[in-house]
Amino acid sequence: MDEKTYKEKEAKGEVEITEQEKVAPDDVSDREKKALEGEISIEELEPLYHLLRRLKKTVNTVPTNTPHSLLEQLVFYESGTTYRLYVYFDDTWRFCSLT
Repeated sequence: MDEKTYKEKEAKGEVEITEQEKVAPDDVSDREKKALEGEISIEELEPLYHLLRRLKKTVNTVPTNTPHSLLEQLVFYESGTTYRLYVYFDDTWRFCSLT
């Protein structure tokens, strides 16, 4: 079903949205299952942060471009004592402050 058909059926009330059960594949680790279920702590994400810091340069201007890859959707910003992680989703740049 394409998006146009979906929207037409949704407008007519022919689309039923049900809550999906959280299911993790059997071949993933416990840590990956926790991440899939949204039960991972910020401390467990620290190694990923350090890996991304090695892969990405820090910028000192707010991003305004439209990214073309997943890696481009993450931007580390540093200006003086202000540190932010910018994330691009829903066609908008959003950020969280880092301490």
